Amino acid sequence: MSSIFASSLPGEPLPANRLSEIVHKQKANLTHGLLEIDNIGGGSVGIMFFGKEEIAAYAHNTGGIVAIPSDGWKQTIPPTINSKHRIFTLQLLPGTLRMVHIRLAQNPENQTYHLPIDTLAENLSRWRESPTPALLHIRWSNSDALAVVRGPNAPGVEAAIFANGQQIPGKTTLADIVEWSEPEYTLSVFRYVENQAWKVYLLQSAFSCLIEHLLKRYGEVTGRVLVNSVVRCFNLEAASREWDISIANDKIQDNVTLANFNEAKMRYQILMYRLLDQMNMLVGRNLILLIVKDVLSDLQDMCLTLLQDNQIIPDVYYPLVTSRR
Repeated sequence: MSSIFASSLPGEPLPANRLSEIVHKQKANLTHGLLEIDNIGGGSVGIMFFGKEEIAAYAHNTGGIVAIPSDGWKQTIPPTINSKHRIFTLQLLPGTLRMVHIRLAQNPENQTYHLPIDTLAENLSRWRESPTPALLHIRWSNSDALAVVRGPNAPGVEAAIFANGQQIPGKTTLADIVEWSEPEYTLSVFRYVENQAWKVYLLQSAFSCLIEHLLKRYGEVTGRVLVNSVVRCFNLEAASREWDISIANDKIQDNVTLANFNEAKMRYQILMYRLLDQMNMLVGRNLILLIVKDVLSDLQDMCLTLLQDNQIIPDVYYPLVTSRR
């Protein structure tokens, strides 16, 4: 086997007696990113890091993909005397780990190899109309791109490009992917399945969408000064709990890249409650009820369902949403 990313930096083949030493060194150097341990001859392990802490790990072998505990690679790829191994590393920006987690946690639904580059724009447009969320992995000979599409009515597409062992800052759109110049590519599609990686990704997306729509509508009704007060309150609450989540330019900057869905849900519940409490205090509960009703009525169905099922907004607001536009 080899790395799942063409852009990962490979190390030299290692004998069994040096594997633990090199893995330990690579972990110390990888702030945010992916470490892969490839057993030359079969099987591999992918380990995700955030802030030098391991947040998820998966074993890939002929039997499928299995989540494993910390240091579980020692049992998954036992270093026998004559075995050879290779380490691959890929440095990432914090937010992108949510996409990489999806890629690591499941097998592709389908893969198409050696596609000519002039078909890329058409393929991306077609998958963007998919009624269910999907992760697209575009693998060139020396680089990669990931993009998450969430349906024709979903706001925006998250995308990233990787080369030379790291993510390329500023390359975040489908247009950037289309403009990347390598002669052919492989397209792998990962449709939504109910696993931890997808649940965390979609909840974070729904929360971000809600916050941004809520601040926009609140600003239209009350003005910029009161929006700034609400944003300041949100940011102070997150900072007091040492969560690297903030609002900047009315958009969520979420670097708390969690693999644990329940932790993500708890943090979003607390922050949303604090934001709504500040809004209520400034302009009164009745006005906020109307604003929230308006925002929830305009959200994509999947976003609304995720927010409601996970109680990100208190239940009192939902009876107001009696119809969908």
